[in-house]
Amino acid sequence: MLGGLPECLQRPFCLLGLQQTYGTQFKGFKPLDAGGMLTVAALDAGEIDVGLLLTTDPNIARKSLVDERTVRRCVKSGQLAADKRGGRFPSRRR
Repeated sequence: MLGGLPECLQRPFCLLGLQQTYGTQFKGFKPLDAGGMLTVAALDAGEIDVGLLLTTDPNIARKSLVDERTVRRCVKSGQLAADKRGGRFPSRRR
């Protein structure tokens, strides 16, 4: 489940870009705020698997979230690890 701005559905650097560039498929989309507290709360609650946050958001480090640079690097190298819910996310190895 992807969470982001309502406009994310049509933006080439959001849902469309993820689908076209990486072939990523999500079970659904949840409209949220612009990388704010609603997005962080939805990630914490497990309501979404991927959320759009600003790169300077302190929650990325505080909550050990995986950032876009790590995702791109892991997709290119094929490094993936299973999370505790059985889903898949990029490894935290740097």
